[in-house]
Amino acid sequence: MHHSFQKKSAVFWRVTSIRLLLAILGLIIAQILMIYMIFTKEKQVILVPQLIASKDMGLSNKSFTNEYVTQWADGLIRTILCVNADTVEDRMKAVLRLTSPRYFGSIEEQLKKEVEELNKQRISTVFYPKEIKVYMDKKEIEIKGIFHTYFGKDKTPVVEEKKWRLGWEMGAFGVILLTEFYEMKEEK
Repeated sequence: MHHSFQKKSAVFWRVTSIRLLLAILGLIIAQILMIYMIFTKEKQVILVPQLIASKDMGLSNKSFTNEYVTQWADGLIRTILCVNADTVEDRMKAVLRLTSPRYFGSIEEQLKKEVEELNKQRISTVFYPKEIKVYMDKKEIEIKGIFHTYFGKDKTPVVEEKKWRLGWEMGAFGVILLTEFYEMKEEK
C-alpha cells in the first residue's frame, strides 16, 4: 500500500510539474506576442494645432495628417504675416520657437530684416489665405492668398495676391518645425 501511494504521489508531482511548465511557457509566448503587438501596432496621438486649441486631430506614428499640416501652416502664416509695429517682435519670437534648430540662424536673420522694415516704415500687414497645398513627400506647403499692406495711419491698404512657401520637418514628440519660409514671386 505504501509503495502504491509513493508511485501515485510521484506521478501526481510529475503531471503537476508538466502542467506548471506548460502554463509558464504559455505565459512567455503570450508576453512575446503582446510585446510584438505593442511595437508593431500603429499608434494614434491627439495633436492640437497652434492657435486652435478647441480642434484636435490624429497623428499616426508614420506621418502627420494632411489636415493637421494644413492647420499648422495656416496658423503659422498668420503669425508671420498678420503683424504691425507693436506686435511684430512677439510674433517673430513665436515663429522662432517653431523653427528647426538646423535652420534657426537663417530664419532668425530673415525675420530680423522683416522686423526692421516694419518698424522703420510703420507698416501693418494682414494675410488672408485662400488656398493651401501640402506636398507631404517634399515636406513643403504652398499658401496662396490676399496680402494687405497698410502704411502708417493710412486706412486704405495696398492689396496684392501673393504666394508663400513653407518647408517643414517632424521634430521630437510629433512637433512640426519650420525649415524655410519665403515668398514665391510670380514670373511675368
